[in-house]
Amino acid sequence: MSKDLNILSFPLEILLKIRPYLNYSSMCNLLLVSRCWRDVWEDPVFWSKFLLRPRCFGRDTDLETILNTNRFSTIEVLRLDFIDLNDWEVLKKKSNKRSLEIGGVHQMIDEEDFACELLHWESVSLSEGFDGNSTCGYDDAFDYVETEQPITAGQMAALFQHITDESEMKCLEISGCDLRNPDFDAFANCSKLEEIQLDLCELNSDQMASFFKKCAERTKLKKFNLGFALNFEHHGFHKLHHVDPTLFASGINNIEKVTLHSFGGAHRQMEELFKTISKESKIKEITLRQRGCLAGVDPDVLAIGINKLEKVDISNLNLEKEQLEKIFQQILIKSNLKKLDIRFNSNFRHIDNYQKVLEAAKRKITTFLHT
Repeated sequence: MSKDLNILSFPLEILLKIRPYLNYSSMCNLLLVSRCWRDVWEDPVFWSKFLLRPRCFGRDTDLETILNTNRFSTIEVLRLDFIDLNDWEVLKKKSNKRSLEIGGVHQMIDEEDFACELLHWESVSLSEGFDGNSTCGYDDAFDYVETEQPITAGQMAALFQHITDESEMKCLEISGCDLRNPDFDAFANCSKLEEIQLDLCELNSDQMASFFKKCAERTKLKKFNLGFALNFEHHGFHKLHHVDPTLFASGINNIEKVTLHSFGGAHRQMEELFKTISKESKIKEITLRQRGCLAGVDPDVLAIGINKLEKVDISNLNLEKEQLEKIFQQILIKSNLKKLDIRFNSNFRHIDNYQKVLEAAKRKITTFLHT
């Protein structure tokens, strides 16, 4: 008992520092040490950051019972592989609406009701389904699987239509969905959020044009992640090359943090983007993940644009020798770069005065990744 008291006499601030080093199983074991330990570690403050996955508690344990358990009463991240009608009513009563991850929902859930409820959550992740072996905790891994009742087109369309500047939702992540449905034209309303992430999704060119137009006019977006495209008939590439280059550049230019994957053939769009950045830009960080996407972009334009930003990841893009030389010449003249990743660009070793350039870049840039 004395050892218990010595350990648990630490201030709450110290125990909270210890907490991130403990996974879900370890926390459960702490509850079994003694009654004294259980009284302390049962406090919801130690459990709120865990990702809660109700299905791990067995089919006989309903969502309401789990959320009414003291330790889970303030849980912030909730992952539901499937929401039935009973779970839906429980969710609507939950007061702490922080982060919700959904794999599928009952098709009888009203479309308007679905949209209005989700827009009360700060962060929402929608996927075709989840699968995994672990129970609870922030290290839970999950893989994409199909679900018997995915979110319906009507439910998804209603969500896009109801997004407004006053929505409580800040972040929306969508994965494994074909969004080219004409009913999803209101996708452009996502420009009213602070963060949008699309992974294994596909939009048509009109939807992208409408989205970038909204972003160019006015947007709250701080982070835009266009992840890998679904491999439909377009060979897994987002059709950015069909979007007007000026419209694309103007829209992207208003977002602080941008990540673009799988956009083959968008050379004109990239050229226009860096022209726009070189003049004035709200972008602070950019990551490009399409090998060869900067081929043919004017070296001077590219160099000035990159050096206007704070964090740039252009690794494995097969940059041309002249482009690399101009980038590093500009670094020595004037640069805002704090982090630059140019790994796996083989031409870097062939630039003029390679060793001197390398040492100079290391002195100028806080984080410089090149090998």
